[in-house]
Amino acid sequence: MKLLVSIFFLGAGGIFAQAVDPNGVSTPAPYMQVRYADDRLAELQIALRKMTPEKKGQPVIWLVGVAHIGEPSYYRKLQKFLNKCDLVLYEGVGDSPRKMEEAEDPASASLQGDLADALDLVFQLNAIDYAPEHFRNSDASMEGLKDLMEKAARESEAGEQAREEMNQLISTMQGSGLMGGLVDGLMVWLKNSPQLKNMVKLMFIEMLGNIKGDMGGARMPPEMQKLMELLIDERNKIVMQDLGKEWRKPEPPGSIAVFYGAAHMHDLEDRIAERGYRAGKDRWLTAISLDIKEAGIRKQDVLLIRRMVKMQLDALK
Repeated sequence: MKLLVSIFFLGAGGIFAQAVDPNGVSTPAPYMQVRYADDRLAELQIALRKMTPEKKGQPVIWLVGVAHIGEPSYYRKLQKFLNKCDLVLYEGVGDSPRKMEEAEDPASASLQGDLADALDLVFQLNAIDYAPEHFRNSDASMEGLKDLMEKAARESEAGEQAREEMNQLISTMQGSGLMGGLVDGLMVWLKNSPQLKNMVKLMFIEMLGNIKGDMGGARMPPEMQKLMELLIDERNKIVMQDLGKEWRKPEPPGSIAVFYGAAHMHDLEDRIAERGYRAGKDRWLTAISLDIKEAGIRKQDVLLIRRMVKMQLDALK
């Protein structure tokens, strides 16, 4: 179960971490939710939140949270929305994402790709076209990411341990090492068992929807918490710097979409609100859905899965 929990965190929107406000300020509304339609259709939904400026002449900002794996229809709707925005600032450590046809083996390029394939879903980097001219990378370089990890190690006596844990996490995502081998075995198991695949998909929906895009209260070693907060904080600073350049233009874009993993959105919303913006109405898109009856999952199994997920999440608090 612990292995599955780790995989779910990675598949949802990168590494879930949220700095806790020391002043106890209330956090923004959730960016992820679970919805049941007629007690039959289970859906993981992710918000697109409109941030409206108080000052005239400033761009409308859309905080577009995203799951890294989902249904093709989900990414088609996201693409259609993003293509209508004047500017898209997107998440992508290192090089710009490659389109599906440019990758030698995109389905096995990472843990997220393997997980998507095993669950009959698709991987974000293979589903979204990042080629349009109004798409702009707004993230740390790979060298910058390594510098952040070095900074965390220097600032903590046990920083080396946190860095090693992060390296193991990256290794797992790339499919290497012992953990990567275990994950590969799990993926094969899922592919060969439709019943298990549907059960895991329902667990995915329940867990990510109940996390709501915020792991600020999660219990973890202080060194790892420090690293997680640093990764979120520093990468969000890059987004804010890019937004600042647009705000200072004599004629800024009419609309800007910040296209990032849902884990980044609470902090980004707080930062943007400090610049004179207010949150408006949300638009919810279904990232993953499951017809419980068609999948052959009994009502008591649904209750069991929901109980197991709640126990796991309670254990993290």
